[in-house]
Amino acid sequence: MSLHNAQFVIDEAYNTGAIGPKGAGLVNALGLEKDVAIRLHTFGKALAASDAVVLCNNIVRTMLLNHSRSIMYSVAPSFLALAAARASYTLLKTGKTQQAQERVQYLVKLFMKTLTSSPIWDRAFDAGLLHIPLYDDEDIESLPFVTQILPIWTRPKHALYLSFHLQLAKFFVLFKVLSFTT
Repeated sequence: MSLHNAQFVIDEAYNTGAIGPKGAGLVNALGLEKDVAIRLHTFGKALAASDAVVLCNNIVRTMLLNHSRSIMYSVAPSFLALAAARASYTLLKTGKTQQAQERVQYLVKLFMKTLTSSPIWDRAFDAGLLHIPLYDDEDIESLPFVTQILPIWTRPKHALYLSFHLQLAKFFVLFKVLSFTT
């Protein structure tokens, strides 16, 4: 028996402008617009602007306007922020960004192929030192799209060593040690 009492909220921050047809995001790329209750699209990543928009139905909109302190006590976006976001969306709608989107897909897939074809990769993966949770069992070329955010998980004590070696190779690396208790 389904109670229909759960909804999905998707943060499209890194997908807006980079994933999906004309940069419309992951939800759009998967054809799930009617199945996701709330989508947050930020303008600060691929769109090179600022601020954000929440896509939702009227009930959620009313709830946010009446109960969300961060929205109630915020000011309207500046004219420059709106102009930058509008210019970015105009470029997306016309398809002028398609080549740039394809370039991002190519570069991420190239990075993945280069990383996983290294002689050290198989040894590190088999030893449980590294893995890429989204793509461990996937043929990267067969995927319709990949995200430009690639989490590489490692054992906690190895995260510092991995980030150090990647930084020496001129990669921008952030690492966070997560600990789980049961």
